[in-house]
This record gives sequence, C-alpha cells and structure tokens, in this order.
Amino acid sequence: MTNQEITVQEAAERLSLSVRAVQKRIQAGTLQARKIGPGKTMPYLVDAADVERIRAEVTAARDEVTEP
Repeated sequence: MTNQEITVQEAAERLSLSVRAVQKRIQAGTLQARKIGPGKTMPYLVDAADVERIRAEVTAARDEVTEP
C-alpha cells in the first residue's frame, strides 16, 4: 500500500465501530489492510483512504435516510 496506514483501533474510532467489526470487514475483504505480523490477533495496518471512503459512504447513507 502506498497510502497512509493506521491501526485497527484507529480505524474503529474513525468509523465509530468496534475493533471486532473492523476485523470482520478486513476478513471479508471490504476494508483494505496489510498484515504486519503472525498470529490470530489480527496484526494489521489499515488503509486510511479506505477508512475515509467507508466513512463517506456511511455519512451519505445516513443523510439519505434523514432527508424528507
């Protein structure tokens, strides 16, 4: 990845999700991340641009729901 990378915890905070929800998105392939170590604890760095894309999509969807 050439974009800025952030931790799973930071991604969770930016998306207002739990760490587990971010981990599930990584496993499902809906959030780009790079594995940085072995183990089952999901040692990943997440693509910050992808996090911002998802946040924009969620915001747009919320705006659609709240519009009359």
